Parts: sequence; C-alpha cells; structure tokens
Amino acid sequence: MSFTGTKVYIMPAGIGSVNLSRITYDLGFIENIALTVPLGFLIKQAFSNISLISMVPVGLMTGAAIETMQYYLSHVFLINRTSDISDVVANGIGIVVGSLLVLIYRYVYEQKLLEKWL
Repeated sequence: MSFTGTKVYIMPAGIGSVNLSRITYDLGFIENIALTVPLGFLIKQAFSNISLISMVPVGLMTGAAIETMQYYLSHVFLINRTSDISDVVANGIGIVVGSLLVLIYRYVYEQKLLEKWL
C-alpha cells in the first residue's frame, strides 16, 4: 500500500527503484521533513554536546541509512519501495529542524520566558 499525498493505492510486488539524480520538491518532501523532526529532537536531546552544524552530516547519514534500509528491504521482501535522494535531503532537513527546536526550547526554558508569557 502506498500514499501519494492525494490517493492511496496498492503497489504490486517488486524490487522498487533508485533515484540518485533528481531532487523533487513535492508533498512527499514536506512529509519526510515533518516525519524526521521528532527524530532530530530526540537525537539532540540524547547527545546535547553535538553542535547544530554537526547535526547536518548526522541528518544526511541518518537519511541515507533509512533509504539504504528501504532499498535492501525492497529487494529482500519485494515491498516495491523507491529509494530517493529527495528523501535523504528531506530527512536531513527534518533532523536539523528538530535539533534547532531543541535549542529554541532550551533557550526559552532556561530564560524562564514561558513564565513571563503565561
């Protein structure tokens, strides 16, 4: 079963495909960013000594690992998934955004700004 953003359909069994040359900015790109923001938040919370700049390669490596696993699983279990460079970039952006949200949260919490606003 797959979701294109506008419709749900059942995909036939197959080995999927790989796109390493074209980045597409569509609804799926935004969805991948939104889905990895919590992961970036958790990574930054767990490893608070990692700088925001260092989270960029962490995000890209995590996105690449997700897509590599998706490619591998599509060949083993014939789930017909596509590994896409757009997803790697979107996952990296989502992880960096999640890390940035941790920094904003910490700043607001440490400065007691929430008490002033509420």
